[in-house]
Amino acid sequence: MALTAGYGWLSLYCPGCSQVRDVDLAAIDRHPQACLTSLILSLPCDRCRGHGPLPRLMGLSKFPPGAVARVSLK
Repeated sequence: MALTAGYGWLSLYCPGCSQVRDVDLAAIDRHPQACLTSLILSLPCDRCRGHGPLPRLMGLSKFPPGAVARVSLK
């Protein structure tokens, strides 16, 4: 549903190593109607190698990390 609304990036926080990472929702194999919280089990922290706590959802974004929306002021 997030992709349908135009939000293609999910930010996750790992409480084990205090890292934040962004995930492209289009790259995840999941049911189209799956809720975001159901993805947590399939997105363990790479740095903790799956031995840390489950990641926490931080938010959604329409743009990839580091992208800047350009607006014309004409």
